[in-house]
Amino acid sequence: MFNLGEAREGIQVIENNDLIKKFQIDIQQISPVSAIDYFMTIFKNNIVDISVEEISLESIIAQWYSDEKK
Repeated sequence: MFNLGEAREGIQVIENNDLIKKFQIDIQQISPVSAIDYFMTIFKNNIVDISVEEISLESIIAQWYSDEKK
């Protein structure tokens, strides 16, 4: 299983189980291409599928308001 401590700067682990790994990429710190290269190095031939999802504007605004209240 992937060691949670191995993620590099700009990559946050958000799910880590036997079959599915989900990461959040901060594109201010690492490009998507560099992140995919990193995953290919770490997981080698164990990658079956990669999908990319953008964070919705609603999620960004909700996070911003949540941070403001803290």
